[in-house]
This record gives sequence, structure tokens and C-alpha cells, in this order.
Amino acid sequence: MKITKLETVCLSRMHEPERQWFTARYRTVKADCAIVVIHTDEGLQGIGEASAYGWPLLIREWVDWLAPELVGKEPSEPGIVLHPNGTNRAYDAAVAGIDTALWDLRGKLADKRVCELLTEKPLNRVRLYASSGCRYDWRNRPEQLIEEALQYIEMGYTAMKFRLGTEWSWNGVTVDRFLSLVRELSQEVSGRMELMLDGNCRLTSSAYGRERLGRRTKWSLARDTHTAASPCRAFSSADAS
Repeated sequence: MKITKLETVCLSRMHEPERQWFTARYRTVKADCAIVVIHTDEGLQGIGEASAYGWPLLIREWVDWLAPELVGKEPSEPGIVLHPNGTNRAYDAAVAGIDTALWDLRGKLADKRVCELLTEKPLNRVRLYASSGCRYDWRNRPEQLIEEALQYIEMGYTAMKFRLGTEWSWNGVTVDRFLSLVRELSQEVSGRMELMLDGNCRLTSSAYGRERLGRRTKWSLARDTHTAASPCRAFSSADAS
């Protein structure tokens, strides 16, 4: 079996007004998707989704650029696996989409689920968490975050990842005010839901900011959340000056 063609299907749909989400300084009004399809000379296809954070149209350009490296090769060949470079988001997303499609194709060839190719004893169930906290506005009812968490509990979720809300500087939000909301959230869901904070690299990485944030949040976040992801952007020596 040989790979004959790679294509990328770019999809997009508008969110209903009530399903739009916002965080920091932007509002997301639509959902985008990039689906990578690997075709073979025997009619079998491998299908994989690339992260839309790489921007679908750019992902498609990179998939087209990378395609000649795979066309004519056996999909089961280990040497055809591409690698991300960590410097270009669209490129890395394209590589990931191709890799996912290759795994899908290999699973079809082996007549197995992909998880069965990765381990002899795959799990039959995987715990899901709600990835949200993207609709609370510090100017208008930030307690919406708590209401949302309680709704997820009713839906059966036992964990939720939430963000930092709208831009703090717009409404004079401080670390203490944010932690107050987190504590209230933690008390409301106590024993029923684990909480995870995604900082989206929005917190300061200055030497003073790290020290201040560390003093005030180290104990609180450890107590009120299960984990914290991407709190600060990458730190450089220039931040300390």
C-alpha cells in the first residue's frame, strides 16, 4: 500500500450568540477545524484533526508543502513520521494532523483501535473534564463562573478547567480579587469537582510579579485547584530589568 495524496478539509461554523466565548481581550464567534486526510492506492483513508490554533488555512498550506515527503511511501514505515520544530504553530499543527491521520490509517490496516496499537491493555473508559470558564466578565457578574461549574456538575463532570476571565486591567482586577473568586468557587464545588486553572500565559513574569504572585497564590491555588497550566509567558533575563 502506498500513500497517493494528502488533503486538508477546512471547516468553520458560527457560534450561536449564547455559545460565543471570550477571555482576555477577544471574543470567539466561530469554531474552525482542519481535517487532514491521507489517501492510499488501495482506497483506504487515514483521517486526523489538526489543532485549529494553527489556523486552518495555514495548516493546509503546510500539509501541501509536506505532502511530497509522504506520497509514494508505505504508511506503516516508521521513517516517514514528521517532527514538529517548535517555532511555527501552523507547521507543528500540520505535522500533528498528519501524524494523527497516519495512526488512524495504521489502525485500519491492523483492524484495531489506535489505542490497541499503543498498549496491550487500553482503557475502556477515559475521564473527561469540562474545559470552560470562558464566559465570565469581571465587569458584569463574574460569579457566572460558579454558576457554570455547578451546571457541569449536574451534567456529570467531576473536573473543570477554567481561565482568568476578561482583561484584568479593564476593571482593576487584582490577584487578591481573583483568588477570592477562586476560593468561593472551590467552596461551592468542594468534594464534587476538581478544579484546574489555565492562565493562558497572562500572568506577569517579572521578578517582582513572580514573587508577589507566588506569595499570595502558592498556598491558595494548591488548596483550591488541582493544577495550574501556562500561568506566565516564557521568562527572559530582560524581564528582570
